[in-house]
Amino acid sequence: MRAQRDGIARAALGVLLEKGVANTSQRDICSAAGVSVGALYTHFATIEEVVVAACTLGNEELPPLKTCETWDEYVEFNVANVYDSRVADAARRIRLAFEFAAKIVTMDKAPAGVAAIHDIQNNYIRDQLQRSFDRGEISLPLGLATTTMIHVQALVGASTQLAMNPSLNRDQWITSLIRSLEITAGRVRIQ
Repeated sequence: MRAQRDGIARAALGVLLEKGVANTSQRDICSAAGVSVGALYTHFATIEEVVVAACTLGNEELPPLKTCETWDEYVEFNVANVYDSRVADAARRIRLAFEFAAKIVTMDKAPAGVAAIHDIQNNYIRDQLQRSFDRGEISLPLGLATTTMIHVQALVGASTQLAMNPSLNRDQWITSLIRSLEITAGRVRIQ
């Protein structure tokens, strides 16, 4: 039973990355998974639940996030991920995230599991910042929770902007991103 559910989620992820949320039908997912509509609804009550399962599975299948030993590694790793936003698969994942977010905004209640997807990145950033703080590399003048939120927003925003607008000056964006990470973490003081 679990294998079929995961197979549907995996097939759905492929279709969603190719076609997007708005252009993916239950028939597309069933066809890609080789299952009937009845089998789909045996595992998932709504298409939104399929999308959440697909995104969760997609996150689980990505390489594990690096545990950074220094502040410089933290910045380097996260900036590399921002650069990756221009890679086709990463750009499709960003598009999928935005399309699904737009769909969720119109719903009365977010589908179960959405918060867990969001927590993956938040927890990673929080843990990395805590490690840098414990090593005395940063001072966290805004506190850990606020700095985590700012870093997540800055990293996602930069990834999105660079993926959506190839004509942007990448170096300028990355320099600004690094500076904002440093300032908000208390790595440098504003003069």
